[in-house]
Amino acid sequence: MSGYRAAAWLPVATVVLNRNSPPYHSKYGFDQDVVPLGSGLHSKVSMCLAPSSNPTHCGPKPVDTCMKDTKNDGFWYSKFTARDKSERLLCVAYRPNEFNIQPPSVVRWRWTLRDETIWVSCPAGCCEGNSIGM
Repeated sequence: MSGYRAAAWLPVATVVLNRNSPPYHSKYGFDQDVVPLGSGLHSKVSMCLAPSSNPTHCGPKPVDTCMKDTKNDGFWYSKFTARDKSERLLCVAYRPNEFNIQPPSVVRWRWTLRDETIWVSCPAGCCEGNSIGM
């Protein structure tokens, strides 16, 4: 996550759907895109690290099931912003890199039997967005 700093929302992904998906709409507020790429009007995913000293800086108090990032001393959030500007916050699990190396800035969806999970680069590790709401 290049440009990372605590307590700031950083954009990590743009979401473009080529057809409607009821599960994506109910979970994230995402709808089919009818605007051209590059218009800036697509759904977005952002992330924020709230320091342990102020865990509500990026949003509400983390729920008990949110994983604390002990390496960076805080709680990671992901914010899904739909085209209609509605927002949803989710917990993020920090996965440290044992070699303390910054992974490349890549976003990918991980398909699982239960749902998709978004992975993005975080300081010396990866952040895994999950479906636990705030």
